[in-house]
Amino acid sequence: MNKNNRFGSAGDSTPLEQGALVDDLSLRIELTATDTITFTRLATGDAANYRADWESWEYVGAPGGPNEFIVRSRNTVTIAAGNRTNTATLSTTPTDIDKCIPFITGISSTNTGAYSTGLTALAWLSGTNTLNVERGGDQGDTVVQVVTVEFTGSNWRVGHGRTANFTADSGTVTLYANANGTTTAFTLNNINNAIIASAQFKGDDTGTNYAIADTYPVMEISSATQVSYLFKSGHDALDNQIFVHVLENAGMSVTRYTDIGDAAGDIIVDITSAGVTDLTNTAIFGTKIDSGTGTAFPRGWMNYRLTSATNAALWCNRTGNTVESRIEIAIMPQDATAPNELVISGSTATFGT
Repeated sequence: MNKNNRFGSAGDSTPLEQGALVDDLSLRIELTATDTITFTRLATGDAANYRADWESWEYVGAPGGPNEFIVRSRNTVTIAAGNRTNTATLSTTPTDIDKCIPFITGISSTNTGAYSTGLTALAWLSGTNTLNVERGGDQGDTVVQVVTVEFTGSNWRVGHGRTANFTADSGTVTLYANANGTTTAFTLNNINNAIIASAQFKGDDTGTNYAIADTYPVMEISSATQVSYLFKSGHDALDNQIFVHVLENAGMSVTRYTDIGDAAGDIIVDITSAGVTDLTNTAIFGTKIDSGTGTAFPRGWMNYRLTSATNAALWCNRTGNTVESRIEIAIMPQDATAPNELVISGSTATFGT
């Protein structure tokens, strides 16, 4: 899982980098072997060391266990310049697409300017095995890396929600049981056992809202049936869309934090109240908003990682604007008879082109 709030990098590994462009910030992450994670940047990107945070989840419990999940497909979907959508076929047909989440693990755009809508995308399933991907705008080629996971265990519940085109700075996304985010209403049993496993955003099709404040809102579960979103003031009133995939498990404990730190480098958030005892069983999710009507990227790009049982580190490349992060710390479920059935690892990587 890409732990950057925009499914790319968070900019140069040296804080206060100036003027990164779309191809510089492009990044895709893929698990290519049991011991190998491959990071892909564009050859046209800035020849500097860029930064990514990541997590890898592995289910090692008994087949068919109540907390089991299975990777059904790894897809690389290219949406060529002039187009906004494309589809792919999953390599393995899921038993139930409604219990699947298509995780976006990276987005690249060949655009060499500040056209950041090309680094926004939505992913959802339809039919029995069709992956749908839609990106913002239509300039340059956009490549989206997606890993589709089916949460087969009986303890997992999955909700999906999609907005129509919207222009407001704030609003809500209603959850549904169906993979395409419509039709059958979905209600969480307890929001403290649920996470926004994949918070996806697509900028407008005309490609004019690509300032700092335009690309990606903060999102949080606001009720048993809805996820709320919020942009900073200065967000252009142009068409946007959101797709959320929410994951619930009665054995998963979720604690939420809001942080307004804006220093360059690591911003440390005290997560003591989450009660973390084992980092190999704990995940972090985050979204961030940043003010600013200009395109001084990578301002607004941020990495999220756990550094100890009591601290989360939010790595911010640039300071100077009004920011806000929403963070979810999730202690994963464990079967009493198989206490290590779900293992999480995570780290930071820096790399050049």
